[in-house]
Amino acid sequence: MRAVIYARVSTIMQEEGRSLEYQIKKCQDFCELKGYSVYKTFQDVESGGKDERVGFIDLQKEIEIKNFDILVVFESSRISRVTRTMLDFVFKLQTNDIKFVSISQPELDTTTHTGMLFFQIQASLGEYERKLTSSRVKTSKWQRVKEGNWQGGKMPLGYENTKDGIVIVEDESQIVRNIFEYYIATKSLGKTSKLFKKHISSIKWILSNEFYTGMFPFGRKENNINTGKVKIHDTPIEIFEGKHEAIIDKNTFNIVQEFLKIGRPCTLKGYILIFSGLIVCEHGKKMYKNSKNKKGNYFYYYRAHKCSCSLPSEDIEAKVIQELLKMEKLRDLRKNEVEIQKILFHINLLTDKLKEIDNRRKKYIDLYTNDIISNQELDSYIQKINKEKMDINNDIELQEKLLIELDTEGESEVLNTLEDVLANMEDMDRKEIQELFRLLIKKIELTSINPISLNVVLNI
Repeated sequence: MRAVIYARVSTIMQEEGRSLEYQIKKCQDFCELKGYSVYKTFQDVESGGKDERVGFIDLQKEIEIKNFDILVVFESSRISRVTRTMLDFVFKLQTNDIKFVSISQPELDTTTHTGMLFFQIQASLGEYERKLTSSRVKTSKWQRVKEGNWQGGKMPLGYENTKDGIVIVEDESQIVRNIFEYYIATKSLGKTSKLFKKHISSIKWILSNEFYTGMFPFGRKENNINTGKVKIHDTPIEIFEGKHEAIIDKNTFNIVQEFLKIGRPCTLKGYILIFSGLIVCEHGKKMYKNSKNKKGNYFYYYRAHKCSCSLPSEDIEAKVIQELLKMEKLRDLRKNEVEIQKILFHINLLTDKLKEIDNRRKKYIDLYTNDIISNQELDSYIQKINKEKMDINNDIELQEKLLIELDTEGESEVLNTLEDVLANMEDMDRKEIQELFRLLIKKIELTSINPISLNVVLNI
């Protein structure tokens, strides 16, 4: 087999420390042991969070023309520190019938079915476990807010953070009071926005911020760790008594909240059945989601549309999970660096978000140049963008600190992780759990309905 070796370090200092030479030597020794002939060697001195690396690009060109049979690296993170890039890259190798081996991680040998399955499971679990890290970060912030400590970033209009604590800025606080009074009088975000020359989203944020009542809201802003998008919730997760003085009394604030609720749409997301399309009934028909509405309560079940087979979702899902966790084939699968990969993936998403913000900034400047928006509107947009960038940079700094802490963590069993995922599963997690099981399971053969008996066939 013709082999290509790829090696990478992040800095010139690492290169001078002969880390590249070490990686290449280890890969050459491996190829000699396996009887592979080394066709080419590519290398980069660049961060694994960046895809635009000269050696990496040249390597992908070689993949396109299929000049070799197997790619050998010292460890998988040399290819990329981004889970999404790594998965896409390995699938590209598969498409061109090129194998992948990480010599320091034997379980990531895609020349075997088990190795490829593990690689997919590892990446999918990394998606889920990002939530666990996010939860730990939120817990730390929650404790600080509970103690009345400001979390950093720009203070709300009307306040200033000093060495003596949070104090009111009188001129700005009067603007805040005027915003509340004018909105109550007009009940219009548009009119209030126009009068005070602030974007509607900024006006709504001021009007719905419990901080102005002397409270400390927590959890209003949510960073989606899968998409990098920031979502602002209508209400915070928790509200604590603050140490700062109120600008708005609670009665006025509550009146405004009632006005804000008027006309607000309410949507209901569909409930996910995690094994939909994977279960095959006794007659060989695939079973999909169905539901019944009984006096306003929905009941979900699996049903094969071309025959009469149907089962309650709770019963069949519990049975499949029970059988799955007993399977010996899963007990040999292990994961390495999932925590590290998840943080690197999150950092990459945040970096993409910064690029998107810079593009938005350019668009606003173009709008101003073409006299579509005023100078005041441009200033408002730029202030908002700068605040977003500050929040994202703070998040990146926090993730990098977590990365250092997690860098030395060892292995943990996939089954243990699966059990933890399933034990803490909520309705909002079911879509991600469904995608994980679609990687893991080829099909579920239902051999009996009463009692439920089934056979789980894995992708191995």
